[in-house]
Amino acid sequence: MSPSFLEITKRAIDEGKEKSLADYLKIEFRLACTALTRDDDFYEGVRALLIDKDRKPSWKPTSLPNITNEYLNKRFAILSVEKELQLCTSKQRN
Repeated sequence: MSPSFLEITKRAIDEGKEKSLADYLKIEFRLACTALTRDDDFYEGVRALLIDKDRKPSWKPTSLPNITNEYLNKRFAILSVEKELQLCTSKQRN
């Protein structure tokens, strides 16, 4: 498994303990958006398992100690207003 996805998952769980459902859904949306960038491990995992079928992914970063707070902060960063998840509130429905 991707070392970066392990750290991202751990941080999401840790941060989620203190968030409302709406705030946590926004975090999950941000993570999904950043996971689908071309330079992320998601595509490398797909390549190694489904395309080349060599089952030898080249993860970046390569190991847990190589994952910095800066790297994680970029994954959890708030998106621009037009890209951020917009949730309908009960006030908006009335």
